[in-house]
Amino acid sequence: MLVIFNIILVVLLIWAAVHDLRTRLIPNRIPALIVLLFLPAALLGYVPQWSTHLLVFGIVFAITATAFALGWMGGGDAKLIPAITLWAGPQHLVLFLLAMALAGGLVAATMLVLRKKSQNTPLGPTGGQDPAAAQDGSAAAYTPSVPYAVAIAIGGGVFLIQPVLNAFGAVLWPVIGNGV
Repeated sequence: MLVIFNIILVVLLIWAAVHDLRTRLIPNRIPALIVLLFLPAALLGYVPQWSTHLLVFGIVFAITATAFALGWMGGGDAKLIPAITLWAGPQHLVLFLLAMALAGGLVAATMLVLRKKSQNTPLGPTGGQDPAAAQDGSAAAYTPSVPYAVAIAIGGGVFLIQPVLNAFGAVLWPVIGNGV
């Protein structure tokens, strides 16, 4: 049954990544569904020590909400990351964050290469222009945005696939253990 929950989570993460790639937005319903899916999993006993998962979720949500308030990250990212950490819990938090950070670097590097390749292609939700520059009549500057849901999805996928790989004797992160 845990495999079914993991498959649903992977589908939701793919949905978030594709939507973010297309629109640079993550629909609120995706993190909401991820959080709501946690409830039956915890009630059915598939999430041992679920209270520690809630604690991790609360801490990460406070951090990402602060980062959003300071303009350091988008609102969708600030909701999707804690939703996934709810599932990761303390057992898989480091694996998730490490995989997400590495994937985020690759996504950002890819965006820079694409920007360099085609300076005429808008990258951001504002059509590639800085709204302030466009209003005062100056030359519009590009405002690249990074579809970070792709990195979040990769990070989530890495820790979700770990129990399956462990069953076959492969270990991505030796310290983590077997499953959620």
